[in-house]
Amino acid sequence: MTQLKYSRRHFLQLAATGLISYSSSAPALFRLANACLDPLKTPTTALETLAWQGINPVNYWDCHTHIVGSGDGGSGITMSADMNAPLLHPIQTIQHWAYANAACTGNSGGQDIAFVKRLLALLETLPQGAKAMLYAFDKAHGANGDANHANTSFFVPNDYAMSLAQRYPERFEWVASIHPYRHDCVRVLEQAAAGGARSVSVLQLSSSIELK
Repeated sequence: MTQLKYSRRHFLQLAATGLISYSSSAPALFRLANACLDPLKTPTTALETLAWQGINPVNYWDCHTHIVGSGDGGSGITMSADMNAPLLHPIQTIQHWAYANAACTGNSGGQDIAFVKRLLALLETLPQGAKAMLYAFDKAHGANGDANHANTSFFVPNDYAMSLAQRYPERFEWVASIHPYRHDCVRVLEQAAAGGARSVSVLQLSSSIELK
């Protein structure tokens, strides 16, 4: 039988989670579950119509759209096991739930496809020509240039972001994510440019990058 060992930090995290669950605000917290209503069946408000006046939709790109998924659809997305370990890592588990809840992907099964369908449905409520820029999310890398899997909470391959932009060019553009420590960063940058990347994202805090 495996014995679980908890650090002081784990104990405090569990205690905090327990306090939230039994606090007076708990009912409100658990009502945060997204109803995931069909955006195409939601009437456009007068304010939304007014907001688009004088704007050419072709010039509208949502320049920061993260991709959510689990890799269950062949996307290549991976996530840290900490995001599905409520006892050992309750905060990270809640974060994962929040992302999946907001994106209407469900907790398991078909998350990759569900996210893309949901995002496309939301974009269909915008005028034709409006797009979202999809962000890849590179792994953390050490100073030696090797991937640091232990410190990688989430990974979205450049190839997947590129494939979505190529599959739905009327709604998506894509942004490459390239860790500057990786051995092949120049080659990957050239590949991203050739693949139509509109920009490059450097994730300083989440990828353990020291700017000097």
